[in-house]
Amino acid sequence: MSKRKSAQLTNDHSDTDEEKSENEYEEDCFIPNSQDPSSDENDSADNESSDDDRYYKKSICQKSFVELFELFFTDELKNHIIKATSENGLEISMEKFNTFIGILLLTSYNIRTSTYEYWSSNPLLKCDVIASAMSRKQFLDIKSKIKYSKTCNQTSVDKAWKVRDLINIFRKNIQQFGFFSTALVVDEMMVRFFGRTSLKQYLPSKPDRYGLKFWGLCDVNGYIFDLDIYCGKRGDEKNEKLASCALGSTVVLQMVNKLLMDVSKRKLCQYHLYMDNFFTSPDLLVHLMKNGLKATGTVRRNRIEIKHEFDKKAVKAASVSPIKPLKRYSSDVRNKAEIRFPSAFVAYNKFMGGVDTHDFRCKKTVPKINSKKWTCSVLMFKLTDPGAQGGQYQHHLQELS
Repeated sequence: MSKRKSAQLTNDHSDTDEEKSENEYEEDCFIPNSQDPSSDENDSADNESSDDDRYYKKSICQKSFVELFELFFTDELKNHIIKATSENGLEISMEKFNTFIGILLLTSYNIRTSTYEYWSSNPLLKCDVIASAMSRKQFLDIKSKIKYSKTCNQTSVDKAWKVRDLINIFRKNIQQFGFFSTALVVDEMMVRFFGRTSLKQYLPSKPDRYGLKFWGLCDVNGYIFDLDIYCGKRGDEKNEKLASCALGSTVVLQMVNKLLMDVSKRKLCQYHLYMDNFFTSPDLLVHLMKNGLKATGTVRRNRIEIKHEFDKKAVKAASVSPIKPLKRYSSDVRNKAEIRFPSAFVAYNKFMGGVDTHDFRCKKTVPKINSKKWTCSVLMFKLTDPGAQGGQYQHHLQELS
């Protein structure tokens, strides 16, 4: 992190932080059932929730990966697509649609240079599993006529109205387990797309520079808790109360809104939010702290009035608490030497990569069948992939716990 471009800000300045152990800043706590809608004084609800947690863990461990995938890619989401497609003149049964989704997932690791090769007459190119499940004509027919919205959903206010209901259903599915990780990250995500749409963005810092931009709220391991598509600065001002806020602050408040609403004050203090300098501002950190949520992030120079410069070796950072020893290369000894370093920097560098981890894992399982429709890219890149990754992550998480 260059001191010329940004500084480190955190809204956790209480005196009790100095008494915290260093390990507490390194742990990513796990809360199986963080949602606590009852009052803090009702202790019996905690006992009931613990029983629910044990039943939840047992039921998750007994499910297969297909059943876990269907916890995210539910029948409600499938029926919405089937009904929307029927308005386009194509009737699809649930069995055929499941086969269509299964083919998309299979192409993520059974790769061909062309879609037609899966049904090729050449036995070296043909995929018998796909060819026997569905004919090429039927697959291409579904792919060309599939729709994700109904005519009644059309509006000029929302540019992403074609996938809005689809995204809302998926958001509800990924939030059904609550916020079970306390280290949360807000960042940008990109869905690669080279077709024509007014939603296409350019981000030179991302591996996929051209495509659709999403906002994402993830934990450090890459599990996604919330997401939304970017429709332009005006398109993201859905709440009139947030219209005067900066874009980055608006996005953060929208991403953590359900966390602030569903999690009790007693448990909210265990959470910590990390973000980069696009989102961070002093006013945002103060607002989050007033609501009981701790946050840390880098901030741009033009957003702060008082600046504190740190030496590259962090020997002058004694005023920042707590201080943790860290190994960095020293030109004096020409080797790594132990220096005193602010723990906020260490925690930020450790937990900030949650969204990038999510993108990396989803990119490994992205379907290799391309489409010129941006709505199809949303289905393949941001719904099927997180659903598959979320199912695997839930299974792995319950095995560890």
